[in-house]
Amino acid sequence: MNTVRFPHFFDKGIIIQAVVFSTAGGSQQAVKSGSEVSSNYWSSTTNANNSGNAWNVNFNNGNVNNNNKSNSYYVRAVRGGKCSLLSWASVYRAYMDCRRRKRGTINALKFEVDVLENLFSLALDLQKGSYQPSRSVCFVTTRPKNREIFAADFRDRVVHHLIIYELEKI
Repeated sequence: MNTVRFPHFFDKGIIIQAVVFSTAGGSQQAVKSGSEVSSNYWSSTTNANNSGNAWNVNFNNGNVNNNNKSNSYYVRAVRGGKCSLLSWASVYRAYMDCRRRKRGTINALKFEVDVLENLFSLALDLQKGSYQPSRSVCFVTTRPKNREIFAADFRDRVVHHLIIYELEKI
């Protein structure tokens, strides 16, 4: 039996239909995949800073916005199942890739002191939509030439690997 679910902000599941709905009027209108309207489409991700807003993507210009949930936008349903990007296995794989070249750094060592708790916390924050990047460290290096470097915290680097892994599939 095929099930459908509301897509997560980071999801790139298989599109099977789109639905127009209005939260105020409660109306629904089915639209076949391939005939999408160049407009805003909701994700299932609530804005972490404002629970009255949710994230959406404008299919006309590609902009990502967060707007009040009472607005009438389109919805795209995807095949059932969880978003693989935010699964424990994906977060763990991203961690293993990330630590390959950074294992001896102070941030990586701090992260690995309580690695399971840190990974579960990161996965949960990502799934709830409450993940916030940490501050980066800024420093100057002179080799091979003078330049300013902004180094992300190790936890944020895990997220970078997670996103890159999904983008490389496209």
